[in-house]
Amino acid sequence: MIEVNGMAHVILTVSDFDASRAFYCELLPFLGLKKVYDGNNFVYHVGGRTALGIQRCAPEYEGQRFMQNRVGLHHLCLRAR
Repeated sequence: MIEVNGMAHVILTVSDFDASRAFYCELLPFLGLKKVYDGNNFVYHVGGRTALGIQRCAPEYEGQRFMQNRVGLHHLCLRAR
């Protein structure tokens, strides 16, 4: 039988990649995640039995705001001690 053991990873597509990269690259190490990849369109942190990736959106969506009640991700909650 397969049992869920946690969340492997989450990838967030963002409309302001530079601001999001700056925010998450400061927050995630504080929460114990280690940056393992940082490129022009994607940054990836791993730790605590999970990983979080931030990726640049397609050019036609740059600058658009997140709408919580639209189809797609509702929210993300990271557990920290």
